[in-house]
Amino acid sequence: MRLVALLILISIIGIEAQSSASAPTTVPNWASSQGFTDFGNCSKAAINNDPCQSVASGSQTQCQTNGGNYLICYTACLNQASYSSFRTCTNACDSTLKTADSTTFSGFITTMDTCFSKLSSKLLTLYVLVFAIFGLLI
Repeated sequence: MRLVALLILISIIGIEAQSSASAPTTVPNWASSQGFTDFGNCSKAAINNDPCQSVASGSQTQCQTNGGNYLICYTACLNQASYSSFRTCTNACDSTLKTADSTTFSGFITTMDTCFSKLSSKLLTLYVLVFAIFGLLI
């Protein structure tokens, strides 16, 4: 089942990338290469823990459709110009999935939100902190 889900995910991402000229082919400029790698490893682990496995067999198709739509949604969010815009976009994806099926996907959404946080630039956060402290000193 995990293999099927992974193949579906790869197909969806491939189709989305081909259908959208603006789909990212490189690390977004607001994310570090390491952050993008960490995000990839984290999201792969989340996807391998397929939430649709525990769903009754009659509901698995709808579960997989909901999950696929979520993955398409957040993949499109990688086109955002900043991390904060990306998070606004992914929060909208979270809300849509929660509306479709909050019971099955609540843990998955929490895990993916943790993965999304790996994309934020720690260096950028440090700069903001330094500038805030510097601003207080002036």
